[in-house]
Amino acid sequence: MMMNKRNSLFQWSFLVIALLSSSFLWGARIEVSGHISSSTIWSPSDTIVVTDTLWVDFGVDLSLEAGVVVLVQTAAQGAGVIPWVIEGSLTVNGTESDTVFIIPASPEDYWGGIFFSAQVKSVQSLSYLHLDVGIGNPEYPPLIQSDYTSLDISHSSFKGQGSFAMALNGTQSKVNYCSFRLDQHGILHSRNNDFTEIENSQSTVSESAWPVSMVFVNDSSSLKLLNNQFLNPHDGSSGYFISFNGRPGNQLFVDYNYFEKWGNVYVPYANQGELFIRNNRYYDVHSIIQNESGLAYVTGNSVHIPAGATGSGIGLASAIYMSSAVITPIVHFNNNSCVKNSEATLPVFYIYDASGGVKSVPTIIANNNIIWGWDTFDLVNI
Repeated sequence: MMMNKRNSLFQWSFLVIALLSSSFLWGARIEVSGHISSSTIWSPSDTIVVTDTLWVDFGVDLSLEAGVVVLVQTAAQGAGVIPWVIEGSLTVNGTESDTVFIIPASPEDYWGGIFFSAQVKSVQSLSYLHLDVGIGNPEYPPLIQSDYTSLDISHSSFKGQGSFAMALNGTQSKVNYCSFRLDQHGILHSRNNDFTEIENSQSTVSESAWPVSMVFVNDSSSLKLLNNQFLNPHDGSSGYFISFNGRPGNQLFVDYNYFEKWGNVYVPYANQGELFIRNNRYYDVHSIIQNESGLAYVTGNSVHIPAGATGSGIGLASAIYMSSAVITPIVHFNNNSCVKNSEATLPVFYIYDASGGVKSVPTIIANNNIIWGWDTFDLVNI
């Protein structure tokens, strides 16, 4: 254990020295905390150390130039949460060759991420950013939290122990070409008429993490996932990938993604939104969708449950996993390919009673599907 700790310290020290060396180590050391009341530029020629909570005041811009390295220390008081509170604007202008780093000052440091308040009026652009909040924060704050401030995040990476990489409230945000490696929960918590687009990105969780759900979409929000890769290193099902609880007019678009060892899209009984799950690939999964309510279109997907599958588990493999509930679920299941080599015993369509005595009959409309390896294709009521 001591050897592992020593190796970790060495690796972290080497990383910081390399980053600072590439950023002109002879520059000034600037310690920052409290309010930034006039527009400020942090350049790679300086060593920036944030020692406590940071506020960027209303009307003020904090700009991080390409290649700048910002070290964040754990606050001396309380649980050690240091959030950056943005009431003005934050501009991150990294490039492909010169990423902006915001990282803990040491392996023992952790901090509370970045919070964009409702006072911010313009879309905040973050490009080529590596954001790491560290491990050990007992409050698990989001890495980025935004109230009604839309974000445009591209070519960035997120790491650390937080409740979510992004907690977005009422925004119209876009995330493109990003990577997520998380130690606690998931990628996104979206609420209050939020609409987020995540495209061309990749996520995984650490070996020590055991997330319940990677994406929560609640409170009249919508989500678009396009051409992403979502990996799970664990054996066995570790929860749902998406929990979607929409209202009338809300939509979930899941197109051209790859899922490995994740559970499924979970749709609770109160959902009134629409789901479009199209042209995705699923490997070693529980099912495509566990649908308790609402309308879903499941088209052009490929599902492969291999021999000795761990993500599906024995007896827990079906393409559509539905319940009879108050709001009757309807699924259009067309042009999908479902291949199962494991010993799982459920049928390709599985219906169970979760209505608490209120009976309804879910509807599945299936056409032009290729289904191989299941013992039965009949609907089953338990």
